[in-house]
Amino acid sequence: GVTLGPLSSVKTKHRNWLTENKASLETNTTGWMAWTGDTTISRSTLQAKHGVASLAIQRSGGGTGDAQAVTTPGVTGIPVQYGEELTFIANFRAATVARTCFTNFIFYDFDGNTLTTPPYLDQNFIADTTTGWTSIKLRSTAPPDARYVAVTVTAQSVAVGETHYVDEMIVYKGDTIVWSQ
Repeated sequence: GVTLGPLSSVKTKHRNWLTENKASLETNTTGWMAWTGDTTISRSTLQAKHGVASLAIQRSGGGTGDAQAVTTPGVTGIPVQYGEELTFIANFRAATVARTCFTNFIFYDFDGNTLTTPPYLDQNFIADTTTGWTSIKLRSTAPPDARYVAVTVTAQSVAVGETHYVDEMIVYKGDTIVWSQ
């Protein structure tokens, strides 16, 4: 896998369209929200890939299912234009049980209405681990009428009370990135 340098050095190579706090949750969960009714999110200092904190997503009810979080959706999302290629990288870690994890883009039109998501250029469904961080990368192209995008992080088939951490996230326009050492 690729070893990421500090977020600040990555930002000098490509603009991270996530704020520093959304990227690593060093302050709070501002800019993130639970995407499903049976998910809770929090800022955790139990695990961190960058800094001292990460996003914790936990299944809070309803039996086994997905634990999902999303950045601010609709017209408060990241501005995009039709045809722009976007890349999202997030790092996952399981607290107790490894699960399949993935990332997603949700595109919105000028009025904040959800658009049909175009086919992904690549989408990875990869199990996280309890012993290290698993990097998951997603690429897509903004569809016609796209004006905003939000990103989601998901751990699948999570038991109630189970936690997964997400940290060192970056959304950038384009496909390639030069990691600094």
